[in-house]
Amino acid sequence: MSINRRSFLKATGSMSVLLLGGTIAARAAATAFELQAEQVTSSVDPVLAVEKSIKAHFGAGFRVLSQTRKGDQILAEIEHLGNRYGVVSSNLLNWQILSSTIE
Repeated sequence: MSINRRSFLKATGSMSVLLLGGTIAARAAATAFELQAEQVTSSVDPVLAVEKSIKAHFGAGFRVLSQTRKGDQILAEIEHLGNRYGVVSSNLLNWQILSSTIE
């Protein structure tokens, strides 16, 4: 394979233009997605958002008894078949069980 300096520079220059264009397009798409996600989360009722998140994480049979926000964490008391659980989350995606009362 015989390649001279001029053709090498043309090839690398054109690849950098293509990659830069793709990078700019990907960044624009990611920014648009983030703005859309912010609009959706800001328009949802916080109480309803916590309830939906708990039901998605634990299951549909769980009922939210109470919820409070302390700093960046959300504490909730939930119930399932008479059993009560104290749960905590900082991002509404990952919930941890703090306490349980089995009846």
